[in-house]
Amino acid sequence: MYEKLTDERLAELFVSGDEQAFEALYSRYERTIKSVSRLMYLSGGSSEDLWQEGFMGLYYAAKSYDGDKENSSSFRTFAISCIKNRMINAVVKENSDKRKAMSNTVSIETELEEKIISPEDFIIGEETRNEIKAKVVSGLSPFEREVFELYVDGYKYDEIAERLDKSPKSVDNAIQRIKLKCKEYSV
Repeated sequence: MYEKLTDERLAELFVSGDEQAFEALYSRYERTIKSVSRLMYLSGGSSEDLWQEGFMGLYYAAKSYDGDKENSSSFRTFAISCIKNRMINAVVKENSDKRKAMSNTVSIETELEEKIISPEDFIIGEETRNEIKAKVVSGLSPFEREVFELYVDGYKYDEIAERLDKSPKSVDNAIQRIKLKCKEYSV
């Protein structure tokens, strides 16, 4: 039943108390959450903490989405903004003096770490980020490009290695080179 419903309708059902509606939303956005959490790499840690923040961003989006507002965006646009902002805010908070545990955080999108932004600012800045990403991608080798695309789509190192018929170590090395190239462009 839930597969045929729109995201907006699932959010309405969830607000009215249907927990399974949120489970359906989560299954639709799980890969997005994983992809976004991978854009914000935690040095010496895992993306699990950021994934949890993304999950909470989706939860917030489902609870607070109001498609009846004039000029409201689609649920998908709103949800992705909430997911990203929740993760960005977590990174910013972890980088503050209050919490040193994640002070070695390195993000592929460092310009977003420097401030807490509204969904509107995020959407406006998306074009600039896309231009920077295009510069970075143009500087990647064909293998690095393939690895990059799979990595941001949420695939694990071993899954990427299997898909590209390479060793996990080759994939790891490629991702490290990609991160260095991203830093050169201040992405």
